[in-house]
Amino acid sequence: MSARGMTQLRDIEYLAYISQGNIPSRKAHTTQACQMAAAFADHVPHVELITQGQLHPGRHGRATKDIATWYGLPDDLKIRRLPVSARSISDDEGFIRRVPKRFARFAALYCRFRRPQLVYTRLLKAAVQTCRMRLPTVLETHDPPAHQESLFAEVAEQAKTPWFRGLVTVSPVLGRIFAEHGIPENKILVSPDAANTVPFDQANAQLGGGRPNGGQRSDRPVSY
Repeated sequence: MSARGMTQLRDIEYLAYISQGNIPSRKAHTTQACQMAAAFADHVPHVELITQGQLHPGRHGRATKDIATWYGLPDDLKIRRLPVSARSISDDEGFIRRVPKRFARFAALYCRFRRPQLVYTRLLKAAVQTCRMRLPTVLETHDPPAHQESLFAEVAEQAKTPWFRGLVTVSPVLGRIFAEHGIPENKILVSPDAANTVPFDQANAQLGGGRPNGGQRSDRPVSY
């Protein structure tokens, strides 16, 4: 599928990445989001990763530098924690356990104030709102529209505007489904899931192992 209309990173000075609001968390998708934001930081001078905070973090709130350490983030990646709740949002270990529905609205309003050249998010509601605020937006989603049908209809409506720059997904099948649900094909980019096995290969070599490619077998397909 064509990726015409997708904003070129080389033209971007400031990119805002709106997370799903639950960083830090034990959820695997938060690691993917942080790694994606860090990858953007390799190509964009100023990248801001937006998550939620609370008005009074208290004894359970993690410091921002602890979040960066937990995910192995570079120093030049700025983490912005929006104080969207006065109640406790974290468990005893400092991991976020709930995300208020208003987080998407707060994140969009913050972006309207900061005026990034591109907003990147995996939060459908945030993408709808930043497009309505006339902010160039790219949405990444791995879920079929049926999972949030009414909300995806709002996304499809915004996809007709110039502010919706593109949708990133992980398989051609999902790409076709999104096209059938109103996303222009020239705004869909399929980027298959993959894993960087180099760190595992290095650790495997240090342990004297003989299984490259992250210990995966090469004689059969891997699925999940």
